[in-house]
Amino acid sequence: MLKYQVVIFDFDGTLIDSSEDVRCSLEYAAEQSGVPAKSKSRIRQIDLALPPRDIWREIGGEESRFEQFRQELKNHYLVLNDFKNTAPYPGIITLLNTLLKKGCDMYIVTNKSFTATDMLVHKLKMQHFFSMWYSPDGPSNQNADKTAVLSRLKEKLGNKNAVYIGDSHTDIEAAAANGIPSIGVLYGDGDPRRGNASPNELASDVESLFPLLCLS
Repeated sequence: MLKYQVVIFDFDGTLIDSSEDVRCSLEYAAEQSGVPAKSKSRIRQIDLALPPRDIWREIGGEESRFEQFRQELKNHYLVLNDFKNTAPYPGIITLLNTLLKKGCDMYIVTNKSFTATDMLVHKLKMQHFFSMWYSPDGPSNQNADKTAVLSRLKEKLGNKNAVYIGDSHTDIEAAAANGIPSIGVLYGDGDPRRGNASPNELASDVESLFPLLCLS
């Protein structure tokens, strides 16, 4: 028997490994925006779950050039990047198939732009698993943050029992703010235990999610 009627996933670092392609776009945008090579190298160690402005600050970018960095990043990721290194984590498709066959309702809530999320969901042929995918800049969200996006989805779901699965502290904090239990994954880009974040459960790998969702 399913533990949850609804499973909500973060996208990058949870469902898909996009780290190499994201870093490629970040490096391109940093170079175009005047970040010195020695600072640009920090992108290799940076937490990819951070928002673009925080990443820009972490690599020593000038505040006055952030908008250029943001536009260069968007252009490279959506136009120039071929996503040759982006794919679902091993075991994710099996997990999604299992949940789907058991009648679980699944959604994506991510900080990634709606355009990029929509493109990759279709490119990776994952669209049939999910009822919908939501981003802060998506239709009707008006640049709300992840907590607000999750709140609107929770309202839509009514009394259905749901869980949110993500790899970053922002995922865990957004779930907690909405009274939704969370599972933090340790195989992704971020740290679900960073700061004050306290996930209800932890999964070291995709295989560990099966028993946590009562699928094994």
